[in-house]
Amino acid sequence: MTETSYSQSTGGIALIPGYRHKLSSAPIGEWNLWGRLREVVVGTPEGTLIPKFESFLENAVDPQLVDLMKNHGGKLLKDVLPEYYATLQEESAALAKVFESHGVKTHIPRPVTPEEVAYSFGFGASNLFPCDVFWCVGRNVIESSWRKMYVRPTRWAVREHYLPYLDASSSAYLHACPMPSPGEGPLSGDYYFECSDILIVGDGNVILAYDTSNSSSNPRGCEWARRILEADGFKVTVIELAHTGIIHLYAVICIIGPGVAIAYEGAFPGRKLPEPLKGWDVIWCDEAEAKATAPCAVNIDRKTVLLPRAAPRVCEAVSQLGFDVIDIEFAAHAQAGGGIRCTTGVIYREI
Repeated sequence: MTETSYSQSTGGIALIPGYRHKLSSAPIGEWNLWGRLREVVVGTPEGTLIPKFESFLENAVDPQLVDLMKNHGGKLLKDVLPEYYATLQEESAALAKVFESHGVKTHIPRPVTPEEVAYSFGFGASNLFPCDVFWCVGRNVIESSWRKMYVRPTRWAVREHYLPYLDASSSAYLHACPMPSPGEGPLSGDYYFECSDILIVGDGNVILAYDTSNSSSNPRGCEWARRILEADGFKVTVIELAHTGIIHLYAVICIIGPGVAIAYEGAFPGRKLPEPLKGWDVIWCDEAEAKATAPCAVNIDRKTVLLPRAAPRVCEAVSQLGFDVIDIEFAAHAQAGGGIRCTTGVIYREI
């Protein structure tokens, strides 16, 4: 049995009683959301096939996307909307350039192959948002089980960037959620767990979320993830996320430092946050700022935060707290339903 190694650092936050950061022997893992970022996978629109329409998306995504899926599902995005495709490329390249300029090792996933697309039963494929399928929680690499069929083929092109470190470390663990059956099961049906429904608090707490709109994770999927993480010492809180038309926990709240968060007020009625975040300082967003993906920020380190340029008030509020804000154009990704963190799969972040 591998001997457990613990970090000597708390990451600048008081840890919950009985919890210590368990380390991997290779540079892979994420224990908080503000430590020094070292290695990432950045999404790309290359090879994106427009998803075919799935009925549960009717009220869960932008109406323009619904029309696009209904009319052009299965076609290459670059052929149908070449200008939009080019803008997505520019935004992804700009994000990668920012990471590289700050010394973050950056990977771009290869296009999905036809054989991999077959696993979506012809519903499409995209590597635009690698965080959809993989998320590190401490030394645990969680592989998701998406409700949306077109996301499922993404896993292989992204997974190959994590595998060398998983192979090299006997103390890092890959947990793949069971793949659900084809179709649209009910809320309490098959396993649905989508990685963007994870929020690492940084003190040993982890928050998981499901919604009641049948559009992302469900209770069974959250229970699967809860058992895995609690077995490694984390304290897990599972919440039901208010249905706002914005999918995923990390699209409505992100953490940018010990005790500091950005959150969409519509997702937390009465501005009441989950218990592990009680007493935190919060920059509250309105609906327009949430749709601009302000609550989907990424820290390069404890002082540097990447935010979308389309949320200037939030950028200024974060700056006023003493952070160095890098604002980038990300409106095309926001239109596709994802933000900066969705486009950033973290392989390794220091504590």
